[in-house]
Amino acid sequence: MSSFVESLIYERCVLIGALLLVGYSTIPSTVVAAENQPHAAADGTDSSAKQYPPIQSLNPPEKDFFAKQLSYQGLPIKSSQQVVDEALHEAYDRLDAMLQHLPTTAKRLVATRVELHIIGRNEVTTDLPECRHDKGRPLQEYNGLTRDQRTRGMGGRLVSCGEENLLRLRQDRYRGSDICVHEFAHAIRNFGMTRPQRALFDAQYKRSLAAGRWNKSYAGSNTDEFFAELSMWYFGTHGSLGMQGEKPADGPEGLKAYDPEAYSLFDAFYSGELEATAAPATKETKRIYLSGVDAASAVPWNFLCTTGRRSGEWTTIPVPSLWDVQGFGTIHYGHDRPSQLREQGLYRHRFVSPDRSNNQRIFLVFGGSMTDTQATLNSHSVGPVHRGAFYEFRYEVTDLLQDQQPNLLEVQVSKESEDPSVNEAERRADYWVFGGIFRPVWLESVPAEFIESVAIDAKADGTIRAEASINCLKATTATVIEMEVVDPAGHTVAKSRSDIPDVADTSRVAALSAEVKEVRTWTAETPTLYTVRFRLLAGERVLHTTTERVGFRTIEVRPGEGIFVNGHRVTLKGINRHSFRPESGRSLSRAQNREDAELLKQMNLNAVRMSHYPPDPSFLEAADELGLYVIDELSGWQAHYSTEAGRPLVREMVVRDRNHPSILFWSNGNEGGWNSELDDDFARWDLQDRPLLHTFPGFHRGRTVFRGVNTRHYPTYDQLVQSLAGDDLVMPTEYLHGLYDGGHGAGLRDFWNAITSSPVGAGGFLWVLADEGVARSNEQGNQYIDVATNLAPDGIVGPHHEREASYYTAQRIFAPVQFDATLPSPFTGELPLRNAYDFLNLNELEFHWQLLQFPEPTFTATQPNVIATGQAKSPNIAAGESGTLQLPVASYDDIDALAVSAIDPHGMEVGRWVWALRDLRPELPEADATENASILISGDVKLAVDSHPGTIRTIHIGDHTIPLTNGPRLAIGQATQQPTTSSSLTAVEWSAASKGWFRLKYEFDAEGPATFAGVTFDLPADQVRSSRWLGVGPYRVWQNRLEGGTLGVWHLDANDTITGWRDWQYPEFRGFYAGGRWMTLELNDGHRITIVPEDPDLYVQRLSPSLPPRSLQADTEVELPDGDLSLLHVIPAIGTKFNAAPKLGPQSQPAQLQGTYSGTVWFHFE
Repeated sequence: MSSFVESLIYERCVLIGALLLVGYSTIPSTVVAAENQPHAAADGTDSSAKQYPPIQSLNPPEKDFFAKQLSYQGLPIKSSQQVVDEALHEAYDRLDAMLQHLPTTAKRLVATRVELHIIGRNEVTTDLPECRHDKGRPLQEYNGLTRDQRTRGMGGRLVSCGEENLLRLRQDRYRGSDICVHEFAHAIRNFGMTRPQRALFDAQYKRSLAAGRWNKSYAGSNTDEFFAELSMWYFGTHGSLGMQGEKPADGPEGLKAYDPEAYSLFDAFYSGELEATAAPATKETKRIYLSGVDAASAVPWNFLCTTGRRSGEWTTIPVPSLWDVQGFGTIHYGHDRPSQLREQGLYRHRFVSPDRSNNQRIFLVFGGSMTDTQATLNSHSVGPVHRGAFYEFRYEVTDLLQDQQPNLLEVQVSKESEDPSVNEAERRADYWVFGGIFRPVWLESVPAEFIESVAIDAKADGTIRAEASINCLKATTATVIEMEVVDPAGHTVAKSRSDIPDVADTSRVAALSAEVKEVRTWTAETPTLYTVRFRLLAGERVLHTTTERVGFRTIEVRPGEGIFVNGHRVTLKGINRHSFRPESGRSLSRAQNREDAELLKQMNLNAVRMSHYPPDPSFLEAADELGLYVIDELSGWQAHYSTEAGRPLVREMVVRDRNHPSILFWSNGNEGGWNSELDDDFARWDLQDRPLLHTFPGFHRGRTVFRGVNTRHYPTYDQLVQSLAGDDLVMPTEYLHGLYDGGHGAGLRDFWNAITSSPVGAGGFLWVLADEGVARSNEQGNQYIDVATNLAPDGIVGPHHEREASYYTAQRIFAPVQFDATLPSPFTGELPLRNAYDFLNLNELEFHWQLLQFPEPTFTATQPNVIATGQAKSPNIAAGESGTLQLPVASYDDIDALAVSAIDPHGMEVGRWVWALRDLRPELPEADATENASILISGDVKLAVDSHPGTIRTIHIGDHTIPLTNGPRLAIGQATQQPTTSSSLTAVEWSAASKGWFRLKYEFDAEGPATFAGVTFDLPADQVRSSRWLGVGPYRVWQNRLEGGTLGVWHLDANDTITGWRDWQYPEFRGFYAGGRWMTLELNDGHRITIVPEDPDLYVQRLSPSLPPRSLQADTEVELPDGDLSLLHVIPAIGTKFNAAPKLGPQSQPAQLQGTYSGTVWFHFE
């Protein structure tokens, strides 16, 4: 986090704390809403009836806290599960009231990752993740009070306010004031305003004080508080009334009467007038949307589908959208027969022509349409049919428009193309295929002579060159084009000017170049963006202006050495991504595209492949801003476009995307779906001449290398190691294919160690981000998610981005900070660590530590008690180097665990690690063996066992039966179809202790390979309600996916989720769990079984997980113990869709058993 942001947060905390000293007066009780009663939203509507975007459930909670998220134009509103939905809706209304006329300001806030966090009415400020380090700590700036004693709201990039203030509940300490408005006003001022806008308010602050207003008030303390306080008045409440002299009445009228000049300025700003006039008048391209801006803002057009559901009659459909997921036609998967894809969609839309009084030229633009698209305007064809679904295309319609009267646009879209090669490239694919105008449609209004497009090459050394394509009249007046480079702070840092070439053609290209001194380069770790403005001039008269954003960076693929960005070798930690949501298919909103990019960053990825088509522009914008390396791919699943069909599509893709610094590679198709005749076309349109890939070239012919890069898909571990021993760079663009709970994290540690330890290992891209499931209804009208059997449940997250266990495994393995799994012994506060960044020094991060005490098994709480907390001095460790982190802790006596969090310079937590500092088993009683006893009694618990082999027959507590039976019995998983492992249970000893405790000791002999080994019991799954445990959680593990969990106390209600197949309720309840110090199973009748292994390395199987039908499991098929509750020394590994577990490396091999194995486990029944 930057010192600037830190200072803002610090200042906000101090000043909001001061509010308590000044005190807010109470507004009349008639204005205060009764608790839990609906009330008017900020726009005057009833918030209980207003329509809002859906509130997203974050499961598991983000940063162990945020469980809900509502997005306002890409601005996240987050809270814990304790906060009622109405509070999120109220916060949404506040943001809407403040930003509805400020679209540019809102975009700046999104770009700087401003968030609004709600503190629950029963929570405190330091429950928020960004404030945890201050919990219980007296602060000098608060005169020895804690943050929680002083404040319930903070400003800065992470804004917060209280639920009780949003809902105007009676316990609100700030009644009469709107803390959400106050704190968010700080964010607007510091992250959303331009410098000239801030200067206007600074000058107004001085004039208001000089006029004797706001004397000794909180608003008068500084310019920041002046803006925040008066914003509360402007939006209907009031700020601090602790001032001398006259006090303004509540609301805008009170502000207007008290300080009319300030009111006028605030009104001009919040009404959008200042934003609209902030820049001098320019002749920019104007975009007039005929559809919605994105899927979230779609508008109705008239529509008719020719076949299938709801066909044959005119109705309406939202645009952009896909007609299949809107209930029309038929939903198809790419493997369906071509004869099933013959439906068409007919669209009609009327609109009024934009103003053309200055001889503007008008273009009709389609962002993307599946697939063949032909249009007429006022019954005249706009141009030839466009073939190809994922590309932006346009037609000039200047002469077809009718002024002063409605214009009729008619569009015919065919799901199947008339060009067979388009179908082979796009439609015959292993993914869902849809039909419809799925990206927005708009008109572009430009001057008669205009800058048609610009290609830019901005290098890491600060040099920048550009080629501007200019569309001129034959008798052109354009003489000069100018280029201006503006840094992130708004300063002009370079300029260039070039004459327009004097040629006969109306399309002319002008070259410009400049150099930026002390340039700040772009990388995935430092995504610094500059603005480049172009002006087309006739003499000194401006004809047209356009703007691009660029990052200064240099890409090199050095044969045999690696991929280099700005001269530094980088390793691509990547994943493949489809554009997809269950309810809208491939038609997404800007917010959803940004959510996808943020999800990747939170997983500690730095790269993404656009499989198998170019994405929405807003995703690339997010990749530029957040820092992601991108492979941008021309469609071609396993077959390619013809040269005639593909050539215009390459141009459309490259021209649209070429200035995004996030794009490192172009990809010409997938798995043999490339046409080599198109290879040179990419460089033709790309001034940067980016490297080109054929991902898994010659898929059908066994070739793996193209231009020195081996991108072989789904190698086995041995094949990967063999490739890494060669001379070519190795970067599988698909590997560890997810399917259900297999792939992804399973085997990832071995694969990643092999890649990163090789001089030719360049990275890799997991398959794939999300389960691609379509929301559908069955014949009974019940909703379900269709993942096309085992064709589409491939994601590391679910269809709605529910995070699976592998997500956290990847997050841990790809973390840019790497700690050892165990603490040094003896531990003195010194932690060895490695810097896995490519560029950043660890002294640019923050490291926060906590000393924890965990709740006891008999408690109901799960959150640990934080005994002490603080921030360690960040170590000076360069990228790729190792060192130590020294914790300033005097004593670790009587402490259960140490937690350390690493926060990157952008405020994102890149990892949290928890280590046990002592034996965490609960205190256990003494137990004496009762030789050959068949009945053991402890308290009111009676345990009946067979004297030989010692298995449980019954357990009774009084008249009640505990349903744990038929164990321990030996559980050995054969590693091959032919049994090769010999084993026998040689000893079982039960002992009774006091108060319902019993001790089990067992031994078994085993020789040979085994996929699992231990003992098991029967326990009916339908009698288990929930579980609470201290161990590594909250997700289950496999032998080759042990990383990603965190030591802690967890609670989980029973579920029978089948990963990627049904329910998507995560974490899964059933499966194998690691690091267990104790585990309690809560039964439906209220009784409990607690298990305490003496060895925390023993795995506990909590019920047997259900699996998809065996015919669909492919190579994720896994054998499980035949019991329900197991104590295991070895657990199974799991495979991927295409490779069985033994092919995934050392961690995935069966255990080689030899000798005697023993265990001691305590049971408690109550």
